[in-house]
Amino acid sequence: MGARVRAELLPLAAERGVAVIAMRPLGGAERRDRRERPATRAQLDELGVESWPHALLKWVLADERIDAVIPATSRPERTRDNAGAAAGPPLAPEQRELVERIALA
Repeated sequence: MGARVRAELLPLAAERGVAVIAMRPLGGAERRDRRERPATRAQLDELGVESWPHALLKWVLADERIDAVIPATSRPERTRDNAGAAAGPPLAPEQRELVERIALA
């Protein structure tokens, strides 16, 4: 999710009570390099996730300004991982910060 969306659009939507649907929050094939950014197994365990895309989806879902997420995939085997992002508790603020630090490294 872009910085402009986080800085401008999400606050405006929240202020006006507009529901937000994040469609393709991981991008597509054109953003594969960012989706597959390596996180260590220890970091994934700390986040309670199985994969980096799973962590990114949980990061989006943990934003209270986002009402629904529609991840896109061309691979059926990824649907379980995508659905798993909604299971369990949302990421805590410190876990969201860890995802951001990994993503920006």
